[in-house]
Amino acid sequence: KAIDVANNIATTYDPVTIVIAPGTYIEDNSAGPLVIHSEGITIIGDSSSTVTFIPNTPENDFLMVTQAIHISNATLISSEPMATGIVFASEELSTLNNLKIINFETGVEFSSTASSYVCESCTFIN
Repeated sequence: KAIDVANNIATTYDPVTIVIAPGTYIEDNSAGPLVIHSEGITIIGDSSSTVTFIPNTPENDFLMVTQAIHISNATLISSEPMATGIVFASEELSTLNNLKIINFETGVEFSSTASSYVCESCTFIN
């Protein structure tokens, strides 16, 4: 997976951008959320109307972020509203831009108390 590769090579001084082409991507979160734990990762989709991520296990959180990140131009949609779309556990500035987060029990959870987040043009639908 691109996230695993990015986690292994990204740093603040050598950042990695994951560019996502149009499509629907079924992601395996059966063992728990996909985790972004390295600094310097950006995920950019083609557009929120053409890039869709669907977790294959709606009972589990989809994405956990423990470092600053920028995510833009994508839709995250769950088949059942049973978990959280994105869990932020970082004390760094993270940005979400042009994201649609649909049918999660909680769209985004900001779990760190000393953090800043920017959400521009985001849509949350249950």
